[in-house]
Amino acid sequence: MAHLSLKQLSKVFPDGTHAVDQITLEVPDGELLALVGPSGCGKTTLLRLIAGLESPTAGDIELGPRSLQGVLPRDRNVAMVFQGHALYPHLTVFGNLAFPLRLRKSPKPEIDHRVRQAAAMLGIERLLHRKPRQLSGGEQQRVALGRAVVRHPACFLMDEPLSNLDARLRDETRTEIKALHQRLDATIVYVTHDQQEAMTLGDRVAVMRDGRILQVAPPREIYRHPIDAFVAGFLGAPPMNFLHGQIRADAGQLYFEHSGRRLAVPAWAAATLAARVGQDVVLGIRPESLSIAPTGTPPANRLDITVDLIEFVGAALHAYGSTNGDTIVARLDPAATVAIGQHHALEVDLDRAHFFAPPPRGSKQPGANLCPTHNPPPLARSRL
Repeated sequence: MAHLSLKQLSKVFPDGTHAVDQITLEVPDGELLALVGPSGCGKTTLLRLIAGLESPTAGDIELGPRSLQGVLPRDRNVAMVFQGHALYPHLTVFGNLAFPLRLRKSPKPEIDHRVRQAAAMLGIERLLHRKPRQLSGGEQQRVALGRAVVRHPACFLMDEPLSNLDARLRDETRTEIKALHQRLDATIVYVTHDQQEAMTLGDRVAVMRDGRILQVAPPREIYRHPIDAFVAGFLGAPPMNFLHGQIRADAGQLYFEHSGRRLAVPAWAAATLAARVGQDVVLGIRPESLSIAPTGTPPANRLDITVDLIEFVGAALHAYGSTNGDTIVARLDPAATVAIGQHHALEVDLDRAHFFAPPPRGSKQPGANLCPTHNPPPLARSRL
């Protein structure tokens, strides 16, 4: 395996689209980097640049000690696993696995050894004599992974390899990819639009938007310390709640005021927000930071909602409601007693809240996290 380095990498298409915009990124040897972002943000283009299927407009790519500038795709020592399985229908599983080795004119004993080794690793030895049409979707995806594994590449590139599988197969295959990474100690760049895949698979997660990487960090860090409102809202299911309001001061206490209701600004944020009295601020509250308010909860720690929709998801209950025209979703204890149409008071765990600057007027840029170094306490199990 090898260290992957992207240096000021850009790709501008003939129509003027900046698909990749001056990306600098280091992927250490043996790391699985999950690259996540909305459709059209440039994830796949970035992967194709690394593979050599697209030529960069500017910048450089290094894999190990060498630059890949001008190196043909077949000579880059990378293996790509596509969204579609891209298996040869006329070949058996053995033939599909052996194909890249035969292109290299590897000796037959080596081909046989590598194919059977990869098949054993992925649990597909019994399928070696079958054709792709005789396989399930999950089995086809394991064959596609095996075809990459047999090459012993310096870097694996995976472009949404699970998107064509049903939910159960996605979960199973995701676990297999994680185990495969641990066994191979492989350098992997894994592209997905599914934030759950990114958070569960990645040693680090890179969030991409409009051709740029906004933040790169381990899953726990990027979830607890999002750099801006876009990253905060993109990671998490259900997504973060955002309330637009202003900072007010009253009798020495700071408040976040939203549609006439006030929430107390916690002590950890007071020093930063004191300079923003009278200014607009966006309050971010994750659904798991809301719970049914016990009797006596101060109004300054409470949101009142009318429940519009309830989702029971086994380990939790998602209650969607409205407060002063804004939609709020709370991840509640599955035993919580809530009903559609009822009014409920929710306690806000303000120690786990986030405060963001509002987006610049007329701009699509997300607001920055005003307290990015705040370390919220772990989620209490009783809130799940």
